[in-house]
Amino acid sequence: MLHGLRAGDDVDRFTARVRANERAIADPAFLDADTLQRLHARIQRWLALSLPLWRYNATLAALQALQFHCHISKYDPARSRQGYYDDGSWTSVSDIGKRFNGEVPTREQYERVEAAHIDTVREMCRESGITTLEPMPELFAEATQEALDVDAFAAQLRRMLRENDRHLLWRDPQLRFYVSVGYDYHVYAGSHVPCPRAVELAHHRRLFPEVVTHSPWPHPH
Repeated sequence: MLHGLRAGDDVDRFTARVRANERAIADPAFLDADTLQRLHARIQRWLALSLPLWRYNATLAALQALQFHCHISKYDPARSRQGYYDDGSWTSVSDIGKRFNGEVPTREQYERVEAAHIDTVREMCRESGITTLEPMPELFAEATQEALDVDAFAAQLRRMLRENDRHLLWRDPQLRFYVSVGYDYHVYAGSHVPCPRAVELAHHRRLFPEVVTHSPWPHPH
């Protein structure tokens, strides 16, 4: 019956399916037309609410099951405090000009770090054979942003790092790659293949990439 409803059965087809079910025939009161109409309406509503959640969770599970995951961070773990990814330095573009650890970050210093994150993600895309990224659809949203090629996504990632865009999780349409921007300038990326050149690039650009075998990103929505 659920398969029929997912295929678009109207109330008449639904009623016919129920009445053909041996278990339903065992209870004549269940075959009442008004009862079946109310049941049809309730199940239709339940499906409308449940299917997007099932698809959403299945997509997250597929991304989390990828082979390679990397936490891309600007924070030096040797200076981190109390085991957290926080070395006392700035955490946002809005911190430019403020004092952290006795230093005042400049616009030039911020843009160097920002570019290092973006270039690392672009290299991961190249190693993974990814040419297009799209935002993770929001639950029950009627529309979503269009997919972008990797070059165009670089500008999108810059907006995300500057906290100017609410789409914080992007994925390859075939679910072979993802990028997620978390709080306090943490970036998470995953791929269907290892990305050693990107990890080397991140180190070279004075970032601190952490490669793990499971998805490290917090729940994005």
